[in-house]
Amino acid sequence: MDNIAFNGLVTFLCGTLSTDDLKRLGDYLLQVVEMRDIDSVPCPYTKEELNAMIDRAEADIAAGLGTPSEEVFRELYEEIERDEKEAANQKRKKIKKEPLCEMV
Repeated sequence: MDNIAFNGLVTFLCGTLSTDDLKRLGDYLLQVVEMRDIDSVPCPYTKEELNAMIDRAEADIAAGLGTPSEEVFRELYEEIERDEKEAANQKRKKIKKEPLCEMV
């Protein structure tokens, strides 16, 4: 991976993941580095389990179940926007308004 792609990935992850998720990712990557063997990377599922999950997901999609990603992302961005507005409002409430100068 070249430096531009690597830096883009790091920037994306830092802007997307929470601090706790970044720590979990870092811990996981350290485990991978310590193993030095890509075949022994820890995975919570077997290949058969992963294939079965994919098959179920594809069947759900074919049956019209689930929520389209466009709708999920729209709702996610709306929720983020609401949270940011609420945080800004809370911050404004905490700011104590003081006069610029005192009348003598």
